[in-house]
Amino acid sequence: MKGRDVVVLHFLADICHSYHVMIAEGIPAHRIIVMMYDDIVNHPENPTPGKLINKPNGTDVYAGVKIDYRGKDVNPKNFLNILKGNRTELKGIGSGRVIESDENTNIFVYFADHGGALTLNFPDASLYADDLQHTLDEMFYTTNRYNKVIMYIEACFSGSMFEGILEEYTRVFVMTAAARDESSYLAYCNLPQYHNICLGDAFSVSWLERMDKEGKGTFDQFFHQYQGLRIEVRESHVQIYGDFSIGPNAMTPNNKELISAPEYLTTSVSARDVELFYRQHKVSAARDMETKLAAQKDYDNLVEGRKIADELMEAIVTTAVAGAPHLRNAVNGPFCLLI
Repeated sequence: MKGRDVVVLHFLADICHSYHVMIAEGIPAHRIIVMMYDDIVNHPENPTPGKLINKPNGTDVYAGVKIDYRGKDVNPKNFLNILKGNRTELKGIGSGRVIESDENTNIFVYFADHGGALTLNFPDASLYADDLQHTLDEMFYTTNRYNKVIMYIEACFSGSMFEGILEEYTRVFVMTAAARDESSYLAYCNLPQYHNICLGDAFSVSWLERMDKEGKGTFDQFFHQYQGLRIEVRESHVQIYGDFSIGPNAMTPNNKELISAPEYLTTSVSARDVELFYRQHKVSAARDMETKLAAQKDYDNLVEGRKIADELMEAIVTTAVAGAPHLRNAVNGPFCLLI
């Protein structure tokens, strides 16, 4: 959902692609709510100006997408109010639309952006695991606002939002791109014709292209899809959490054949390193010395900034555990993210 820099094009392309997948599955547009920063399609460095594609030679997935919330309206508070159906809080914001659900409603949530330990990142703020869990608890125990909730989360450390937190019997089923302690990865990278800008994310590309094939008379249970994605997504470990009784269900249960895996791999890039990857290729692709020097300076500044951040975090950790060296491994573990 995050915009502002062309290197996050892959997130927006994933979101747009998911919209068309839902439409193809028979979900009417008035039952789909889209939050997207929406400033990449006309970005001067977009390799397909005025369009967004999610794979090489792909169709324009931006075309036809109805966006409800843009820019600064894409934030955790609005997201949670949409889930809770709190129309009053969204009056005068974007389209103002919310999920108007009851105990018979099945809700599907797809999120694509950066993440950290116990957080999902929006453009200018973060959604914390306890806030999301509190909202789900309220919807289940207090307001009775759903029958089932299925969530697909594309983000680094996305497993940390649910592991040991999400209850097993509240009819919520979650699939994440990565475990609690690892990065998610990008797909369709290292393609000169697209300026070496990654076009998608490995987890998202996999499940979306599987769903594309479902339109041709195929069938994919959530459990079967998970098993396939665990094989197809090679660099991170796709995880499932929550109520596994939902696993045998499917988005399109009336189809016939199980689907095969998509082939998407070119070069996979850690979501944490995508800016380095992009800037490095800008240096390589420069055709004159002035452009090359400017690109190299941009790259060097980014590397230096990351080094300073790492050194600062190292100093903080060293000071914090000075009196308790046995804690060193704990703070260097999966929930310590050095940018």
